[in-house]
Amino acid sequence: MQDNGYKTAYLHLFNRITDLIESLERQGKDPETAAALKKIQQQAEEDFIGYYEG
Repeated sequence: MQDNGYKTAYLHLFNRITDLIESLERQGKDPETAAALKKIQQQAEEDFIGYYEG
């Protein structure tokens, strides 16, 4: 399946968000934002997996 770069872009963005979450947690700052980002990542991962299993 050709992904036109979407997979690469998704993985890059997902990893940068993970870095941001880890930074927020390490600093003990804004736990609500970190939790929201995790939830968004989980949904995106489910959508991504569903698309490629599709």
